[in-house]
Amino acid sequence: MKTLDQIEPRIPANDLPGDTEWSIIIDEPGSYYLTGNVKGVWGKGGIYISARDVTLDLNGFVVDGANVGERETGIYAWGERSFILNGSVTNWPGVALATRDHATISRIHASTQYENDWPGAGIATGAFANVKDCRVTRSHGVGFNIGVGSVVENCIASECDSDGFRATVSSLGAVVNATRITNSTAYQCEEYGFKASHSSVFTGCVSIQNQTAGFVVYAAGILANCSSLNDRTGYDLGLNSTATNCVAFASYDDAFVCEWGVKLYQCSVVSSQKNGFVLNGHPFYENNQCIECTAISCNGAGFLIDLSKSTLIGCQSTNNAIAIEIASTATGSIIDSCIISDNESGIQCDADSSVIRNNTLDSLTVTGANNLIINNTIAGGAKAVTIAPGNKNAAIVDHPDDAGPLSNIAL
Repeated sequence: MKTLDQIEPRIPANDLPGDTEWSIIIDEPGSYYLTGNVKGVWGKGGIYISARDVTLDLNGFVVDGANVGERETGIYAWGERSFILNGSVTNWPGVALATRDHATISRIHASTQYENDWPGAGIATGAFANVKDCRVTRSHGVGFNIGVGSVVENCIASECDSDGFRATVSSLGAVVNATRITNSTAYQCEEYGFKASHSSVFTGCVSIQNQTAGFVVYAAGILANCSSLNDRTGYDLGLNSTATNCVAFASYDDAFVCEWGVKLYQCSVVSSQKNGFVLNGHPFYENNQCIECTAISCNGAGFLIDLSKSTLIGCQSTNNAIAIEIASTATGSIIDSCIISDNESGIQCDADSSVIRNNTLDSLTVTGANNLIINNTIAGGAKAVTIAPGNKNAAIVDHPDDAGPLSNIAL
């Protein structure tokens, strides 16, 4: 006959003793499980795990922090390599669930007391955590505060009083130990949907109705197949970041704000209240790029270039107030092989020494000097073309039969 330890080798945690600060303390490695809900006690945190290599299965039960005080934490795994799964940690005034390095968190629903003045977090991890299939609702602070080198999959942050997801970074190993967030959603958070310091990777993530921006990455971020829906700003991308096949819909401000060496591939903007793609940054940094990107129905410019040596290749701009605006600060930019139609104004170039070539557009206005303007087709005819003296533009003809190899054709 099997012994009880053989049938259930795990240790029930509800009856473990605590101390003056915690209701339950786990101080030995092993596998533990809850046999019922844990109700918080005034002035104490819920469960404190001091040992390494602890698995705690909440077993579908709730660790509830209603009426416990001002700054208490629901579960704090101080020991590394903890594994916490399968339950809810709710109504805590501080952090619902916090771990040290190398933790695994799965199938946890967390919340903090929304009316409390202490800025807590729903789930906060150390470095190299693995967080999967979790949800944070109504955190009075950050939803997920994720340590460097961590992996987050299939998680949701909603109605948080700060950021939905915040990926932190240490002073060492920022590039090598990138945080990865995949197939996760941030909804109606008071600040950013997704926020990362450096070198984070976002894949298949969705940001909806967040108050400051959907995605913000300070440097070297990588985004792919992400969506921003009804955020104030869709994407705010810092130095040397890259976005591929990302979409911004109905942004209340600029949809994509790109600073310093950002590269965008096949990204799209629809219905921005201001500008679609804004390429700007510090004058010491250059070379923002948009490759095969699309801007539709923006109240401002589809593409606003404000940084020197920026490049647009194969982009489309349709039904915007201005298709492409090249500011005077954007010296040396290149607009190549773009399709521009049904805008109130086509290309407006106030910069010097830029290249405008191989485009199909509805109108062209150039006020800068020393720009190279060749092989464009302007659907609005000669009356839609204004080029200031001092530019290097090829002949403007009104029929393809009259065109030379570099001529601009105004139909």
